[in-house]
Amino acid sequence: MVLTETGAPAILEAVKSIQESVDQYLAAGYAMNEAMTESIIIDKLLPVLGYTEVLDIIKQGLTEGVGEFPDYTLLPKKPEQWILEVKKWKLPLSDKEASQTVKYASNLGNRWAVLTNGCEWRIYDAHSYKPLAAKCILTLKSLADPDAYEFFTLLSKSSIFDKQLEHTYRARLISAAVTRELTSEDSATIKALRKAVEVLEIPDVKKPEVLAAVQQLLNMTVMPAIPPCGTVTPPPPTPTPETKTMTLRELGSAPLATNHVPVTLILPGKDVIAVPGWRDVVYEVVQYIAENGKMPPIPYANGSSAHSDRYFINSSNTHSDGSIFVAAREFQYRGQTLYIYRTFAYAHPTAVIVGLRSSFFR
Repeated sequence: MVLTETGAPAILEAVKSIQESVDQYLAAGYAMNEAMTESIIIDKLLPVLGYTEVLDIIKQGLTEGVGEFPDYTLLPKKPEQWILEVKKWKLPLSDKEASQTVKYASNLGNRWAVLTNGCEWRIYDAHSYKPLAAKCILTLKSLADPDAYEFFTLLSKSSIFDKQLEHTYRARLISAAVTRELTSEDSATIKALRKAVEVLEIPDVKKPEVLAAVQQLLNMTVMPAIPPCGTVTPPPPTPTPETKTMTLRELGSAPLATNHVPVTLILPGKDVIAVPGWRDVVYEVVQYIAENGKMPPIPYANGSSAHSDRYFINSSNTHSDGSIFVAAREFQYRGQTLYIYRTFAYAHPTAVIVGLRSSFFR
């Protein structure tokens, strides 16, 4: 975030001082009409936001344009020009006031329009084709709101010139769109991922399964469509995973495909091996078996009869029907190149482990 010329302390101090002035004025029994709202709040705040030059601010009636004029035009005749419409203190801001404010900006060709009753502040995108309510991109509920500093910083002269408001809004729109795509099982992204997974010959993939995998991968926290200005959602704490050591026999009877993630593999006489996935576990075990000369007759269709139509290991990367192994991995056995059908190992790791144990470790 780009700071204003006077920085955070000046903005926060000014907002605090303005609120105290409002409280004193109201406590004295006076009503704050629009003119007093401008005098006590707006005219004191804008200089702190960097609008100190003579031509930084033009008040109502002095702006060139069509029809009626806004109360304040900021940075007049510059590409960054924006308008501010002020209503009396705490006047309910209805669609009437919002429509008027957006119309002023549109007539002047400005994108940003700010509407306030001194207490509540709203920023509108007058160039948006969305309905009126959706044109409001940021809201500050009161001067005491903890987001006041960031909100007013976005309206500071330096931030406007640096297009920080535009960049912030754009980033939030992109974030919201990405969040929707990655958190809805009916999104085009989840549908495309499901098809991509099916290409790897993992049967009957459901959209909720893909969605769960994406969320687990990204460790996501679902955010609002457009987070309120200044809201920073801390990343969720990373849980410390529970680890356990399991033998090959135990793996064969465990629901490892859904409930476990491999980390390391320990084989007799070998160093500890890092294994990022179940396919890697199966590959390393087969490699170990090959090194110790215990391979069964090739082609090998795995010990599970339910999947006997697919070869798990073959001297060519094809199944019995001639179809190609997807994601095959090579290894050497007695001078011969053999192929592992790694997709089967990924989709059915329990069946593979059972087969390996029954065939190779009798």
